[in-house]
Amino acid sequence: MSEPQNAVNMFYSRLKKHPAVATITLLGSIVIALSAFTNAAKNVLSLVSIESRPSINGRWTSKVSYPWMNRIFNETFYFSGDESDLSGSATFLQHNRGITEGSVSKESIQFITLREEITGPGSGRKIQHLYQGILKDNTITFRLLIQGSIVTHQPIEFTAYRIDTDHP
Repeated sequence: MSEPQNAVNMFYSRLKKHPAVATITLLGSIVIALSAFTNAAKNVLSLVSIESRPSINGRWTSKVSYPWMNRIFNETFYFSGDESDLSGSATFLQHNRGITEGSVSKESIQFITLREEITGPGSGRKIQHLYQGILKDNTITFRLLIQGSIVTHQPIEFTAYRIDTDHP
């Protein structure tokens, strides 16, 4: 008497009769297994990988001495954004200005604010403030360049400190 055939034995006997189907089935199984392993490995690595964007979202403050004003101003910065994009606001002479062209990398931050300088009745100049900062722990060491003013300004350096973080 012959042994009763179960589903596995029937499958193997059919594969023996069709080697091309057997090869395609084997290769398909390998591709599926590798795909599943690759995604699982990516998911595990994402748990331990260091985020490329530093945690800078939130409010920051700094005491800034502007040489032509002969006094110190408390300036504030509000940063938001994702990945390398930076948005928010920064004060200059305690007047709030929107951030444009902002970017963040692992150790640096850069953005521009704009203002208008009145040069006479009905005329003015667009002034650009370029902020370049180095991130370290909970501080940002800034260098501010003022461009387009009628008066040439030397770069201003100051350090900003975190006030709070932006919690989603």
